[in-house]
Amino acid sequence: MLQVAALYAQMVIMPSTAMSYRTNEPTKPLPYRNVYGIVRDSAGKAMPMAAIRLLSTKDTVAGVTNEYGTFVFKNIRSAEFTIQVRVMSYAEINQKYFFNDTKKDLVLQPLKLRSNALQLQGITVTTPTGPSQRGDTTEFWAKDYIVRDFARLEDLLKKVEGVTIDKDGTLFYNGEQVVRAMFNGKQYFNGSVKDAMKELPADIIERIQIIEDNKDGTGPRQTKTEESSKTLNIVTKADKSAGKMYAFAGEAGTTDRFGISGSRKTIDGPKQTGISLYGKQAPVGIRQGEPVGTISKSIMPDAIGFGGAGIGSNGMSTLYGAGLSLGHALNTTTTLNHSYSGRYNNSSGGVESITEQFYDAGNLLKKISSRNTTVSSNHELATHLSSRLNKGFMTFRIGAAYRESENASESTTEQTGIFENVQKTKNANTSKAPSITLNGMSNIAMSNKASFNIGTSVSFMNNKTTGEERNETFALHSDTPDSSLVMKQNSLNRSFNAGLTMAFIYSMSNSLKIRTSIESRFESQREQVLREQLKEGAPTKDLNDLSYDNTSSIARLPATIALEYNPVKGLFFEPKVTYSFNAQSGNFKLSHQEVSRTNHNILPELGIRYDNMNYGSVSINVGQVVAMPAIAQINPNAIYHTPFDITYGNPDIKNSITNRYMIRYNVFLTPIKTAFAFNVGYNTVQDAIVSNRILKLDDVTKTMTNETYYLNIDGNRTTNAMLNLSKNLKKLNVTIKYDASFMNNRYVSFNNGTQLINLSKTRRHGLTMELSPLKWLDLSPAFAYNNTSSKNNSVNGLQPYNRDFSAYLAAKIFLPANFSMEMNAKQNIMRGTNLLTNTSPFVMNANIEKRIFKKKDGIISFVVMDAFQQNIATGMVNFDNGYTNTRTNGNSRYFLLQFSWQPQTWGKSSFMTGQRRGDGSFK
Repeated sequence: MLQVAALYAQMVIMPSTAMSYRTNEPTKPLPYRNVYGIVRDSAGKAMPMAAIRLLSTKDTVAGVTNEYGTFVFKNIRSAEFTIQVRVMSYAEINQKYFFNDTKKDLVLQPLKLRSNALQLQGITVTTPTGPSQRGDTTEFWAKDYIVRDFARLEDLLKKVEGVTIDKDGTLFYNGEQVVRAMFNGKQYFNGSVKDAMKELPADIIERIQIIEDNKDGTGPRQTKTEESSKTLNIVTKADKSAGKMYAFAGEAGTTDRFGISGSRKTIDGPKQTGISLYGKQAPVGIRQGEPVGTISKSIMPDAIGFGGAGIGSNGMSTLYGAGLSLGHALNTTTTLNHSYSGRYNNSSGGVESITEQFYDAGNLLKKISSRNTTVSSNHELATHLSSRLNKGFMTFRIGAAYRESENASESTTEQTGIFENVQKTKNANTSKAPSITLNGMSNIAMSNKASFNIGTSVSFMNNKTTGEERNETFALHSDTPDSSLVMKQNSLNRSFNAGLTMAFIYSMSNSLKIRTSIESRFESQREQVLREQLKEGAPTKDLNDLSYDNTSSIARLPATIALEYNPVKGLFFEPKVTYSFNAQSGNFKLSHQEVSRTNHNILPELGIRYDNMNYGSVSINVGQVVAMPAIAQINPNAIYHTPFDITYGNPDIKNSITNRYMIRYNVFLTPIKTAFAFNVGYNTVQDAIVSNRILKLDDVTKTMTNETYYLNIDGNRTTNAMLNLSKNLKKLNVTIKYDASFMNNRYVSFNNGTQLINLSKTRRHGLTMELSPLKWLDLSPAFAYNNTSSKNNSVNGLQPYNRDFSAYLAAKIFLPANFSMEMNAKQNIMRGTNLLTNTSPFVMNANIEKRIFKKKDGIISFVVMDAFQQNIATGMVNFDNGYTNTRTNGNSRYFLLQFSWQPQTWGKSSFMTGQRRGDGSFK
C-alpha cells in the first residue's frame, strides 16, 4: 500500500509542479492531454486488472489497471469524457468529467468500487448492465451472464440477448449469420465460429463483441449503409489471453459406430499452432437429434468434422482427416497464417422416395429406390497475410485445393399414371478437380479526409470426369428391357475468374462523404461433355447430337458513385447510382454456333440509416440488381444434359432486374433489458428469366423427354420477414428468446405453353428458454411450429404441404461426486402430403457422465439416443409441377460409450507489454 500511495502521490504532485513553471504561457486550448487515475476496491485497496474505458465525442480507448491499480490514457483529444470501470462482483462506475481545455495532464480523484454481489441459490451474480454500442461494434460483458463451471463459449452465447444458435451450430445475431471468429482482435485459427464456440472456456472471457465489418470481412465499412458481414471477436481477460488447448476423445457404440480424435492448439495473439487427427464411422441418413452430454455437444461432432447426415434411408460412412495450422508475427504489424486440411471419406447409402408430377396428360407417380457409393479425398492448403499499415491495412490470401472422387450408383424407378413401367439406371464415374484461389485487399488513408481501397481476386478450377451410364426401361412385371441405352461419358468443367475493385472515399466535410468505385470482373468457362454409345459386338460411335463442347466468357464493369450525408448525429443518407456494362460471348463448337451480346444498365439505390443508443438502429435500402442469362440460355441449339433432358436457348432473352426493398431495425431496451430485431424484405423481378417445359411422350419406348425453352416474364416476387425478441432475467437466471420468420414466394413458369403460377408459403415460430431454477438443475424448454405449403395451378387442386409442431425439453441434473445426468425429449406432431413415417414421433435422448482427474477435465459418458426409435421423418421438397418425399434412415436408436480429456492452460500474453486496445489486442 505504501508503494501504491507513493506512486499515486507522484502522479498528482508532478503534473502540478510542472504546471507551476508555465504560469506565464498563454492559456490556449491544447490538442491532446494525458489522463491519470487509480481504482480502489470497497475496502480502499488498489484494484489491479480492472477494465477501464474512456469515452468522448473524439476518443474511445480501453485498457486495464496495472498491479498498483493505476491507469493512464495518453493523447486524449477531448477534455470532456466519461470513465467506465468494470470489475466482476462490483457495481459498474460511469463517471463524467469536464476539465479545463488548457491542461496537458489530468489527474482524477480515486475511483472507488462498490460491492454489488447478490446470492441466488449458491450462484454469485451481479446486476446486469446490458450491451454497449460503439460504432459498428456491439459489446457484451461476460460477467453479466451466469454460466456453470466448465461452460464453453457456446453456453455463454446462448444467454446473450439477440444471439441464436441453430441445431447445426451456426451462430446468428439479430437474424444475420456471424461468419468469422476473432480472438483478441486476431483471426481465430481458420476463423471458424463453430470451433471457437466449442473449444474456448467461458471463464476466460471478459467481453464478446459482434462487429459489423465490410461484406468481405477484411475491415470496417467505409459508409454506414453499405453491405456488411458480422464477425465475432472474443476478448479474454488480460491474464487469460494466451493458452494451450488439448483435446482427446473417443467413442464406440451400437450400429457399428466409432469415433476418435485428438488435437493440440496454442494461441497467443498472432502466434497460433494447431494439429488435429480424427476418424469416425456412423450410419448415414439418420435424422439428427439434439446432442446430449458434454462430449457429444462440445467435442465429438465438430472436432471430427462429420457434419449433418442429410436425407437417406440407409447406409454407412467412414471419414478420416487431419488438419495443421501455423500462425506467427513477422513483425509488430504483420502476421502470417498457414493451414492445411485433408480428409478421406468412404460412404455408401440408399434413398427411398416418392415423387409426384402433374402434366396436362395426367399425373406421374414415381417410387424410387437408389443406392450409391462414394470414395473421395480432399486436400486444402492456404496462406493468409495480414498487415497493419501506418495509415490502413492489407490482407492477402492464396489457397489451393485438390479433390478426387469415385462414384457408383444404381436406381430403380417404378412409374404409374401416364406411364406404367420400370426404369433402371446404373452410373459410375471418377473425377479429379484441382483449384486455386488468390484474394487481396488493401486500404490506404491518403489523408485525414481521403482513403483508397483496392481489392483483387483470382480463381481457377479444372474438373475432369470420366464415366459410364446405362439406362433400361421395362414393362411392369417384366424381366426383359423394352429399350436400352449405354453410354460412355467424358466431361470437363473448367472455370477462370478474375476481379479488380477500386474505391475512393473523400470526406468533403464532417457531414458529407463521397464514394466512387469501379469493379471489373472477367469470367470464362468451358463445359465439355463427350458421349459414345456402346453396342455389344459393334464399334463405338460418337454421339455428336448428345455431346457438347461450349466455351463462354463474361465481362462486367460496374461503376458506382455514392454520397453519404450525415445532417445530424446518427442519421445517414446514401443515394447511389451504378452504371453497369456487361459483355457476353460463347462458342458452341460441336454445333458451330457463336453468340455474343453487350448491354448496359443504370441502377439507382438509396440507403438510409439511423443509430441511436436509446431508440436503436434502423436502416432502409431500396435498389436494383441486374442478372444476365447464362450463355447456354441464349444459344438456340440443343444441349443434351441427359438423353431425355434437352435445353434450347433464346437469343432474344433480356437481362432480368430485381427491385429490392429492405427494412432492418434492432434495439436493446435498457430499462427492461430486452433485445428486439425486425427485418422485412420485398423483391419484384422485371423480365424474369423463366422456363417453358415441353413434354414429349414416347408410347413405344414408354419414355418421357423434357425440352426446355427460355423467355422473359414479369410477376415473380418474394416477401420475407424475420422477428427476434430476447430477454435475460439475471435474478432468475433465465434467458427467453422468441423468433419468427415468414416467406411468401410467387414464381411463374410454363409447361407445354401453359402459364403456371406457383405460390409457396413458409412460416416458422420458435420459443426457447435457458434457465437454472436451482443450483443443481438446468432446464431448456422450447416450442416450434413450421409450416410449408405450395399452390400450383398445374396440380389439379392439390396443395402439397408440410406442417410440424414440436415441444422440447432438456434437463441436466448435477449430482454429488461430479456426476451429472442429462435428458432431452421432443414430441413432434407432423402433417403433410403422402408422409412416409410416423406422424407423431416422440424422441428421447439421455446420458450419465462423470468428471475425472484432478482438474476434472476428463469425462466418461454413457449415451442413449432415440430410446424409442421414432426419430424418423419425411423430407418434402416442392417444385414447379409436383413434390418429392424422402424418408430418413430408420436405424436411429443407438448407444455410445464416450471418453474425453480436454486439459487447457491459460495465462498472460507475451505481447502484454503495453496498453490494451478495445479489441483485446496489445499495443
